[in-house]
Amino acid sequence: MKSFIKIIALILYISVSPLLAFAEDDNFKNCGEARYLILSGMELYLIDHKDASVESFEKIISSDLVEGKYLSAPQTCPGGGVFSYTHKPAREDWFPRNVLISGGKRHLFDIKCSIHGGIEAFFVENEKKKFAMSPSEKADACLSNMKTIKGALELYYMDKRADASSIDDLLKNGFLKCSLTCYSNGAYELKKLDSGSGSALYDVICTVHGSIEKAK
Repeated sequence: MKSFIKIIALILYISVSPLLAFAEDDNFKNCGEARYLILSGMELYLIDHKDASVESFEKIISSDLVEGKYLSAPQTCPGGGVFSYTHKPAREDWFPRNVLISGGKRHLFDIKCSIHGGIEAFFVENEKKKFAMSPSEKADACLSNMKTIKGALELYYMDKRADASSIDDLLKNGFLKCSLTCYSNGAYELKKLDSGSGSALYDVICTVHGSIEKAK
């Protein structure tokens, strides 16, 4: 009898576990998206409030961010997880998506969920899925990245009245939020042209997909 019960329990586990895994994955995705909205709202807030103190990050999220124009509603984990916030100085040579600039300094800002972990886990999982895209989808994503770099070059010039010398310049000064990835394993380069300024001074090249014009 006990063996029969064990067999039934095993069959139920095998049948139900894929559904539970799917539900868990869905909660993981939605929780990550909720935390990314908080991070994006925080970034917009800090662009407008350059003197904001890092010690006030959690207060900003719980009050000014939600009540203002940066976040339309409080964000929560659909699985019932509780969010917590930590920050520390960011390394100058590291550009993850959850770096924020406040008071001219870069801070690594983590939004942790008590169920799904740190926000970096969500970004890592998204990157894995993007590497599995079709070749045409990867080419489209690469073109979007190159356009983003061109836009950042123009913003850099408008703000500093000088041309950026490298993609690292754009990252260190906050004109690019994070290092951009070509999902065909290409690398991005700036090719300096004979004349122009801002984005017009450079052609953005991917070592796999070529220039912006070629990738269109």
